[in-house]
Amino acid sequence: MLIVVTQQYTTAYLLKCNFMVWGASALLSWIVPATHTATMTRQCEMPQVDFQLVCTSGEYTVIIVGKIAIGSFGRFLTLIGVCVGSIFISYAYERLRHPHLGAQGQTSYFLSASAKYVFESKHWTEDKLVDELRLCHAEHPYTKFVGSCNDIKAALNECFAKENAFRRKANMDKARAFNKEWKEFKEQKQAAAAASA
Repeated sequence: MLIVVTQQYTTAYLLKCNFMVWGASALLSWIVPATHTATMTRQCEMPQVDFQLVCTSGEYTVIIVGKIAIGSFGRFLTLIGVCVGSIFISYAYERLRHPHLGAQGQTSYFLSASAKYVFESKHWTEDKLVDELRLCHAEHPYTKFVGSCNDIKAALNECFAKENAFRRKANMDKARAFNKEWKEFKEQKQAAAAASA
């Protein structure tokens, strides 16, 4: 919510703030549960006894006029206050704990504040190509979508393709090893069952 202001401290306070908000909201719901209200205003007349009943509200003739409200605007503002207060408390705690926390990485114009400060960026860099791509886009700001940096983009795509192939092969190797262990386990169980019989 206030990531643009808290910047590099966001990753440090985010989990604490979430638990604080969850706990405070649960406590608020337990101590002061949300209530509903229902009001009904009607004025009725009997023009003919045992035959007709006419109910009016204001200038309109209606059967029942009323209003049902679930929740309240005050409760909504209280929950917003809980969120903002939790952010400030968690941020102040982390600011006191780490007064000179350095900025994270380079500035990217493509990422939102939450992506920049919340996501783990060490897995995004492949052979420093992402950094080179950022520099290339910084040098050519008007042609970043047209093709100035296509060679770096192609190298980055090649790195990602190699990484995916490596992961697929590693997963296949794990699956083969598991199948081999499973077959050995089943054979041992069958041999033990045959020996005991």
